[in-house]
Amino acid sequence: MRRPVFLPLLSLLFLPLLSCSSSSDVLDSISDKIDDLMYSSELKLGDDKYVRGFYDEELLYNIYEKSAGDVVEEKDGRVYYRPPHPSLKLLAYSTSRNDSPKENPLYCLEGQKAAATSYYADGSAHWVYYCGTGTNQSDRLVRPVTGADASKFDALIAFCKNNSYEPFNAAKNSGITTVSFPMPDGRIPEVVFFKKSDDGLLSSCTNDSLHILDGRLYLLFTYDFDRVHGGRNARIEAVALPDSLEPYFRSLASSYGL
Repeated sequence: MRRPVFLPLLSLLFLPLLSCSSSSDVLDSISDKIDDLMYSSELKLGDDKYVRGFYDEELLYNIYEKSAGDVVEEKDGRVYYRPPHPSLKLLAYSTSRNDSPKENPLYCLEGQKAAATSYYADGSAHWVYYCGTGTNQSDRLVRPVTGADASKFDALIAFCKNNSYEPFNAAKNSGITTVSFPMPDGRIPEVVFFKKSDDGLLSSCTNDSLHILDGRLYLLFTYDFDRVHGGRNARIEAVALPDSLEPYFRSLASSYGL
């Protein structure tokens, strides 16, 4: 589940309760506790029990778009929705009909948890892999990747999660090794790689931008146009992809138009 933006403040309330090996561990433990407070591990609707934990909520977003016809029940200040699915009985909720259940966790029928886990497992047949190229989101050309190496995509998704810049997590950011480059002239050409489930309900992050710098593909960390000094100190900070991933994704990026 995505980290709340108020995490640094709430961390002060939880620090006495935790004994972790590092400040990053502290933040992760705090976030897990907050997540449990925000979203219960199970829901009951009628005679049915629904549970979480059948997909990786750290790496995957719920992108379900609600429809009035999907409403199941309104109860206890929540509106429950039944996301359409070919084989699973899923549940999502919002706090009103005006709110979206997107990014809240999806729940599945308790008796179908094993089937749901298998359906969304890394490398299963139920994922479509994408490459998007352009200079920003508005002009990005996104296309499915034919014959994608699922294991490499999953490894890259996890790598980006662990090495991307997080504005409210200084402890994590300080532990990441970056390489500094001069800011390229003009807009920065970028490429993104992500996956979506074939039911249209889950997606990995679509905003982890990568760039080819000095002939290698890097994950963008931060950049500074340095407008204060007329661009004299403009730079880009990037994270080197491991050798096990870099050639494959650089080749893909080039073949898809980067």
